[in-house]
Amino acid sequence: MKFKLKIIARYTAIMFNSANLRYRSMVQPKVQLTVVGITVTNAPSEEPYMVEVDGYTATRNVLYGATIEKFKDYVALQSYFNSADVIWLLTGKNMSRWENKKLIGNSGGFAYMAGVCTKWKVGMTEERYGSYYGVFVLAHELAHSLGCAHDGDKAGSWPAGHIGSADCSYDDGYMMSYRYKNPNMYKFSLCCQREVLNIYNRPQYECLIMKNSVKTSIFSSKLPGEVSSRTTYCKQVYSTFTYVEADKKYDMSRCIVKCYISRNGDNMLIGAVDGVHCATKKVCVLGNCTSKPEIDKAE
Repeated sequence: MKFKLKIIARYTAIMFNSANLRYRSMVQPKVQLTVVGITVTNAPSEEPYMVEVDGYTATRNVLYGATIEKFKDYVALQSYFNSADVIWLLTGKNMSRWENKKLIGNSGGFAYMAGVCTKWKVGMTEERYGSYYGVFVLAHELAHSLGCAHDGDKAGSWPAGHIGSADCSYDDGYMMSYRYKNPNMYKFSLCCQREVLNIYNRPQYECLIMKNSVKTSIFSSKLPGEVSSRTTYCKQVYSTFTYVEADKKYDMSRCIVKCYISRNGDNMLIGAVDGVHCATKKVCVLGNCTSKPEIDKAE
């Protein structure tokens, strides 16, 4: 069991390393995510908050809206969560919702707007183990928890004094949109940074400037591509196909992975995770083939 815990802790730390590379784009205020604890569940009885979908056990569908609400209530009853700024539910299950009587399974994550430090300080993202594919959604949803709206959205009713991001175009493709435009897709817009600063100095968000944890943070110096293969990445991302392999001869200088999804040569191109070897003494970092950055441990 201890070995399993160490593997999961290391995996989570590496995910957050990759997410933190995206948060380096925040200048004012600076943001660094720190994992201070991990709770691992081993049986359904240890996850009373999971709301599964009747008849969809084989595909592991859970209703994320009801799940996150129950998870919020569960967290409130566990005293060991009190000192954390935000508590995150990482799951390998298929986050889903009902829409016009149809079950939709493309919801990769959810977080309450500006929920950090409050009773809504929970979020949830899906991760296909071994792929690190969930890093983008993890960073995106954590930004919601820090107060960021989607780029292009008007101010909301919560929190009071919310500014919104109407003056930042969704089509610019920053982290708080789903346009995926390089290089903006690895950065946060000025609107998002402004919103984090907007809540940063408020009394109800003082947890952001306090160091509450008395324990050593969970740390790794690795990036996802250093511990996971391209084949694993392809197989996890395109798991619905019966045949999946990575093209190991494909030129990685553009940090694009070529995944075969049939024996006939049908393929998909997808951005490489951070840390994939792309040239001599170089790795992919935020879509570029460059030197590996220093991975800083939180002070």
